[in-house]
Amino acid sequence: MAWWMSMAGFAFAADSATIVRKGNDLYRRKQYNEALKAYDRALQAQPDSNVVNFDLGAAQFKTGDFESAAKSFEKAIPTQNRSLEAQANYNLANTKYKLAGTKKEPDLAAAVSLLGESLERYKRAIELDQKDIDAKRNYELVEREYKELKEKLEKQQPQQCPKPQENKNQQDNEQEKSGRQSQEEQKSEERQEPQAQEQKTEEQKAQEREQQERQTGSGEEKEMSPQEAQMLLEGFRQEENALGKIDDLRKAGETEVKKDW
Repeated sequence: MAWWMSMAGFAFAADSATIVRKGNDLYRRKQYNEALKAYDRALQAQPDSNVVNFDLGAAQFKTGDFESAAKSFEKAIPTQNRSLEAQANYNLANTKYKLAGTKKEPDLAAAVSLLGESLERYKRAIELDQKDIDAKRNYELVEREYKELKEKLEKQQPQQCPKPQENKNQQDNEQEKSGRQSQEEQKSEERQEPQAQEQKTEEQKAQEREQQERQTGSGEEKEMSPQEAQMLLEGFRQEENALGKIDDLRKAGETEVKKDW
């Protein structure tokens, strides 16, 4: 019974390997949607296969489904195959970078976070394969954009609310400023009051003279003196015043299928 089950499992895996090879052939011919269907069928038989998840992630990346591609590459990483782990981390870094590009406008903070995750994956890929020149170059390019967007994000963030003591000091300053303004206004009124009183006195004198002229019945128009004309002109003046990208990554998207099985 155990032998039969072992043979059945071997046949099942062999059948999955055949499906993966078919999917890889479709992938190389750039028939990515058809390749996806093949990988999905293989994944039903081997859901934990690092190879199938890696190949599925590559096809998902090519169709622009970066969210799904990231999940597939993450499932491919826990493997004893050091080369496959390095390649999965590299492609996951590329995918995170692509995702960040879709988040710049609607959510800059999310874009910065994704670029940070991309850098971590490139770093891991370099640790696993010191000869991966593309990973090193891409790390430098993504790091540059990460710093630029992070600085932009920091400038956009609102200033922190002032502390209670700062609020109290601000209120005291405003009250002091208001008090100084009130004092200045009061002094201004005091300066204007004698002038207004003087003008009122002159008006009263003019009214008294006019009344005297009516009483005497002279009926003669009296010529305005230069002093009176100057006073009248000054009054008009007082009344008038009162109205007063980063470069394209060298291998971003080059998520090639690494093995047929």
